[in-house]
Amino acid sequence: MADEFNVSWLGVGVSGGYQAARRGPSMSAGGDKEAFDKVSHLLEKWAAKHDGTSCLGYMGPGGAGNYVKMCHNGIEHAQMGIMAELYGLLRHQAGLTNDEIADIMEAWYKDGMLSDNYLIQLGFIGLRRKDGDESMGRVEDGVIEAMDDKVVQDVDGTEGTGTWSNSETAIRHVAAPAFNASHNLRTTSARKGERIKTAEALKLPQPGRFDVGDRDAFIKKVTGAAEAGVLAAFTQGFAVSRDLGTLKPCAGLD
Repeated sequence: MADEFNVSWLGVGVSGGYQAARRGPSMSAGGDKEAFDKVSHLLEKWAAKHDGTSCLGYMGPGGAGNYVKMCHNGIEHAQMGIMAELYGLLRHQAGLTNDEIADIMEAWYKDGMLSDNYLIQLGFIGLRRKDGDESMGRVEDGVIEAMDDKVVQDVDGTEGTGTWSNSETAIRHVAAPAFNASHNLRTTSARKGERIKTAEALKLPQPGRFDVGDRDAFIKKVTGAAEAGVLAAFTQGFAVSRDLGTLKPCAGLD
């Protein structure tokens, strides 16, 4: 709807990080449909392309576009949490090397339910990196071994979409355990000093190695867990973002 100055507004959520600035973002548009139709040809030129198709969609009226982008980030946070847990299982319990885990993730990326998953692609590329910045130098097992195990975006105000996504799960009475668990773990990770003191004071047991037995069978189980977890994250994200025309708590529970 146009405002008093006869100006129509669109809220367009963009995704793609710094690469989007060079190659075009994925865009979720919301607002006046008539206004979107007038400028969509321009947005299509700016948007990223996949198999020749622009990564642009109209999500609904009002702030629907930015809302979808928010849920998109909630889904990404959930997926990153899932990948981190599986990495920990493969690396610290099963004793696989970073290169071996990278091979597993690359196989997921190339074929199956997780094919073309951008976060998994970043995962196996990152696991193979040996050279870091000046503070890391070269690390034989990969620069990931030199990284601090904490995420601070959710507590220092530089990233709000994960927090907002979780707030929406409560407001809209949607069960989204993948969102909630990943957010809680990210927030906990940010307070590393507190984590270390708590572990020392309580003498918490640390992860130990175990015999995986049939390695191929074990990797198959981990693959199934990854597929199920990522599917659950998407399902929960869609549940939070449905009925964007109203955005009322409990809407669409039929």
